[in-house]
Parts: sequence; structure tokens; C-alpha cells
Amino acid sequence: RYAARQFVSDYETEGVQAMANDGSVERSQGIVKFYNGEKGFGFVRRENGAPDVFIHANALKRSGIEDGVKTGDKLEFDVLPVDGKGPKAAQIRLLAKV
Repeated sequence: RYAARQFVSDYETEGVQAMANDGSVERSQGIVKFYNGEKGFGFVRRENGAPDVFIHANALKRSGIEDGVKTGDKLEFDVLPVDGKGPKAAQIRLLAKV
């Protein structure tokens, strides 16, 4: 189980680095629309009006945000496309807490 989680973590990190190198990662800001700490996921409403971004507890932890986020918190993040789903946040930075 750990190996599978580590693989996903390494894959996501390498994916972000690879996309950042070719300039295809979009950096965005937004407000947490919903976050369920028990389930470990939520959504962020982007300031530019683009579709909401999925946010996962693992992405928060990898970004150094150990305590999670709350509705209304302001974040900055990379937007990663996800096939068949919506965009997902990575490399998250907490700008302001409510």
C-alpha cells in the first residue's frame, strides 16, 4: 500500500516538474469553496472564473499545509489537467486564512 502511494506521489511531483519546465502549468489563485477534512478533499473557486479545481489532502501535505484548509481560505496553486475529470491543484500555497 505504501509503495502505491509513494508511486502516485512521485508521479505527481515529476509531472508537475516536467510541465513546469515546458511552461504548460497554469498558476492560479482562488478561494476554498468547500473542503471536507474527514474525507480529505474539496474544491477551490478560481478568481479568473475558470472551472473549479479539485484539491486533495495529500497535495496540501506535500505543499507543507499540514492542518488542511477551510472554506474561505485564499490559495495559490498550479492547475494540473486530469483526463476525464476536472483540473486538480498542486504546489499549493496558503495566502490567507479566514
